[in-house]
Amino acid sequence: SGTEFITTNMATGNATFAGDVTMSKAAPTLEISSTSGGTAAIILGRTSDTKARIKAGDALAGDLTFSTGGSRRIQIANGGGITFNNALTATSAIFAGTVTINGAGAASYGGLNLVSSDSFIRLNSTGGTTDKQKWDIRTVSASGYEALDFRTVNDANDSFSTKLSIAHSGAATFAGNIDAGAAGKLSFTGTSGSPDLIIKNNTATSNTAGTATLKFNQALTQAGGKIVSGRDSNYSDGATRDSHLKFYTATNASDTLALTLGSNNAATFAGTITAAGGSSDNND
Repeated sequence: SGTEFITTNMATGNATFAGDVTMSKAAPTLEISSTSGGTAAIILGRTSDTKARIKAGDALAGDLTFSTGGSRRIQIANGGGITFNNALTATSAIFAGTVTINGAGAASYGGLNLVSSDSFIRLNSTGGTTDKQKWDIRTVSASGYEALDFRTVNDANDSFSTKLSIAHSGAATFAGNIDAGAAGKLSFTGTSGSPDLIIKNNTATSNTAGTATLKFNQALTQAGGKIVSGRDSNYSDGATRDSHLKFYTATNASDTLALTLGSNNAATFAGTITAAGGSSDNND
């Protein structure tokens, strides 16, 4: 008797091959179809193991799933969305659809863990203005400067601008204005018994230009007064670091100077001074 290479079961229609199966032709196709409406599967593994499975129509019609150890690990929906049920480790991958990461079990969480000396998530927009279509969320791991930065990036990837930096200590630095919106409320809560709200003028030293301003608006966008800190000298050293404060109130839709407090502690009022029992005009 010879060696059997193919064993068939006429009752079930199953066939078992004793060796490798090779398809060699132009544009070969292997089609596995389920005629019962159930899943179609490829099963891989050793006879003693819980085998790995690649299934079509496993969870949803038209989907493709990959299972190991008896559990579904990856599901690709017919719309292109991809769901990972475990940690994803890869050197590089490009997905055409949505990627969803689900934690397994009750009270679990899905996590995306990026490990690098310069890890970042880049968001690319296909619309909008040239050089304004890329955004980064980046970790900074330089010694003494550990932070999470939110940046804009130009199309050539050679110009980056940090818009928000969050230090490991929790301090947040904004590069632009902070707008709480039309009906918003901006609340500042310090973490100590004497919290500070700091407004910085980053004009270079040896320069009298630049101010630091606390500005108020009424009716959303209309002038409502402001407090302005300015320089009397150029701030090049301790002896030249003198400042003044100017207080403005809104008059006829414009902020108008009302009071100046000089570095010499002199107070200059732009209008009438009223006190209990009478008033005095500073022009008298």
